[in-house]
Amino acid sequence: MIKRTQDPFFLWLAYKVPHFPTSSLPSFEGKYDNVVIPWQADTAQYKVNFPSFLYTNDKELLHGYALDTTYRNVLEMVAGLDSCIGAIIAAMESTNKFDNTLLIFMSDNGYMLGNHWLKNKTFAYEPSMRIPLFMRYPAWFAGSSRITSEFASNLDIAATMYDAAGIDYDKEYNQPMDGFSLRKLYDKDTTRTQFYYVKKHKDDAGSPSVRAFRDLYYKYIFHSCNSDTVEELFDMVNDPLELTNQINNSAYNSVIQQYRLKYDSMKLAWNDTFPDDQKNCFIKNPIVMKESSDEDEFPEMEPVVYPNITDGMVEIFVPSHMAEARLYDNLGRIRGSWHLSQSVTKVKLPSLPPGLYYFNFLYDGESKSKELIVK
Repeated sequence: MIKRTQDPFFLWLAYKVPHFPTSSLPSFEGKYDNVVIPWQADTAQYKVNFPSFLYTNDKELLHGYALDTTYRNVLEMVAGLDSCIGAIIAAMESTNKFDNTLLIFMSDNGYMLGNHWLKNKTFAYEPSMRIPLFMRYPAWFAGSSRITSEFASNLDIAATMYDAAGIDYDKEYNQPMDGFSLRKLYDKDTTRTQFYYVKKHKDDAGSPSVRAFRDLYYKYIFHSCNSDTVEELFDMVNDPLELTNQINNSAYNSVIQQYRLKYDSMKLAWNDTFPDDQKNCFIKNPIVMKESSDEDEFPEMEPVVYPNITDGMVEIFVPSHMAEARLYDNLGRIRGSWHLSQSVTKVKLPSLPPGLYYFNFLYDGESKSKELIVK
């Protein structure tokens, strides 16, 4: 089809590879038998401060020889997939379509392939909740560009395709799309530096519901357990493999409180009222960690406005016991000001029309701003 047509075309090619059961093309069988797999530290099992349900189902565990064999089989499948994609690219190159075509490589879900011994796609850990995204379109993106300071979403794919086709969806259909064109994210016309994750299991599942808040610095995970508050906090800057749950580390107490507020605010913003699948679970092998004496190794705390979508009262966290707060509208006009004499303060907003506003905080010689939506 690529070679035959001279018209603009759209091709959605959804391979089942890589998927279980593993099955590679004959020409790639055994390709990686003698290759040393560079295993990372996250193939070790969690030993302390982990949710009790993680290792209760042997069918969802993958480690040791089984992991090594499975991983090599998956690599063989992917090598065969690469050869098929190579044939598609060759067809585009031979008909001068390659540089004029938007290519998007992605998957429908992530997967825990032996990370922390786990084998599934329903966790809030990075290999499960996120996937790589590769795009090529010389008209938009410079070669070898790599964006690590923004989060894309699968909701953005349709908007990106409309943009590449020159269609203004919002104007054409008189309604906004969910998501936005990734060209705008690349060009810094828009931004997404945080997201909210929800996984609701079936009633007969062994795991509870899981929700998470993730930004560029930390990930906070909440599991709906009956008997205990089961939380996880990972320092994504210093611990990208999620090796250490910091929820019992006193050095992270202020961070934990801050991210609990951010999580609650995001849950409210998305109107998340799904009933929890509560299970009898708990933090297993809880270990209280010692507080670090070197405060400089932890990122500077940011102010938090909770909820950041509101119609009246907000709670403000400022990493200082003295601060000045001013509320601006989108035209830069001051709509309210407060003197804050403690780190957590409740503030009653003045009567305001719905729209986007900005809180500016002055404290300890710093100036920080946070968005606020009045509904």
